[in-house]
Amino acid sequence: MKHRLSTSLLALSMTAPALLPAATTAADSPFYFELEIKQQRIPVEGNSQLEASSFGFRYREHLAENLSIDMTLGRFGLDHTNDNQALTYSPAGYHAGLGLSASTAARQRLQAGTDLSYSYYVSSQDKAGDKIDIRWNQAKARLWLTVQLTPQLKAYGCAFVIHLDGTQKLAGTITAVTQLNNLDNSGECGGLSWKTEDNGVVGIEANGGAMRGGRIFFGRLFN
Repeated sequence: MKHRLSTSLLALSMTAPALLPAATTAADSPFYFELEIKQQRIPVEGNSQLEASSFGFRYREHLAENLSIDMTLGRFGLDHTNDNQALTYSPAGYHAGLGLSASTAARQRLQAGTDLSYSYYVSSQDKAGDKIDIRWNQAKARLWLTVQLTPQLKAYGCAFVIHLDGTQKLAGTITAVTQLNNLDNSGECGGLSWKTEDNGVVGIEANGGAMRGGRIFFGRLFN
């Protein structure tokens, strides 16, 4: 199915996969842990797209009241679209990433911030002597704004940019190397998060533009 990927740099101001509620819910909490189920579809050059379904974890630690760093690790599977050479493959693999988030102090019911993240994805599959290997680097930046609707419910929106580059390598019956680069650079997101009584967070998010799809997340703030 997919492609071999290489090195990327990051882009502009915005958030990543991934953790608005942590940055805006508990600046006084030592750390935040999250479980995330996500699907993303990223159009790439050549009328194709990377479509990944993933399950992973996120750990976020506050360096200061409005500054935090996070680490992600997860497992994902790929599906192909419009790639005749790799349609019979369904590679799976792992991804890992780092992120940095900064936010303003909450004013009235509003808070704003910016997140930067970098992730590395690697997947492969062997099939009757043939092999596909897909790796890519993904950098993302986003600007976000949250609105406190009730003491427990929060809504947020964002604008983001991404940069992706990598490679898809086929070996065996077909030997081919395809470079992968994102087709679009910018997108947007929107979501809701609910804070539970035991410092938990449950949320849902949808994305459009350069990265399409969404995620569901379950987190908790630990004192």
